[in-house]
Amino acid sequence: MEEIIIPDYLQNPAQILIALDLLEKKSSELPFLELYTLFEDALRIKSGDGLPITAVHLAGPTCRARLHDNKFNQADNVRLIGVKLTEITQGRANPLSIPIFYGSNSKKTAAFEVLQDYGPGYYQITIGCWECQSELRLVNFVDGTDPDFKDISFVHSRPKEYLQSWDAIPRESATHLLDFFNSRFKMPKKPGFYNVTNVIAAFCFSLLDVDGIGYGAISSGFAGYNIALKNPSIIKCVTVEEWSITKFYNNQINGVCTKVGAIDDAGNITW
Repeated sequence: MEEIIIPDYLQNPAQILIALDLLEKKSSELPFLELYTLFEDALRIKSGDGLPITAVHLAGPTCRARLHDNKFNQADNVRLIGVKLTEITQGRANPLSIPIFYGSNSKKTAAFEVLQDYGPGYYQITIGCWECQSELRLVNFVDGTDPDFKDISFVHSRPKEYLQSWDAIPRESATHLLDFFNSRFKMPKKPGFYNVTNVIAAFCFSLLDVDGIGYGAISSGFAGYNIALKNPSIIKCVTVEEWSITKFYNNQINGVCTKVGAIDDAGNITW
């Protein structure tokens, strides 16, 4: 069994709460890099420290969708539905200009995510599914005890069960971090919100040898699971489809696949 090394900063739960409170209060005042430095200093982290919560691996493909609009109609290469390398806007897990691959545990979750800011109506989307041949190491924010998340079959991980064997003080510290990270990643957007989630993502990416993070989808009324990968080259797009989606007033959706594309070795798509 792998030895669990508890870093010093997890021996002070009160300081953890101070750092999290500071991160929240300063999120709309400071740019990302300054906020990140402030948070690390407040946690009193030393070089090489980590966040030994738990790694997980995917139990199936990860999907992402792109809405057909005035900028996008049909993909002729998987790059158009994968990571955008131009016009990179700030996202939940990525600061401005830093590319991150976002995926979901199912086509339905991917559709919910891309339509979350749109009202009832009829939409066309393209959905791609990616697979990884090796295990992905993810910091998992979602726990089976989370009342907002009912299906955790996509991953094999129970962070709070993993922490039960720890001594009381570091377990309390890690639980503070886990609960804060989980709650903030599934909150709706507000001023400074992405700065907070960007700091959380950067904290996990930089302090652990991980491929990404796993978190609950924020789409209202639907408990899906999302991942954010810092190195999209480790996964490969294996299927691509076009879907017609109806979104209803109760925020539910219904859809039908209208086209299936064929992908060659260079990622080109033939419909």
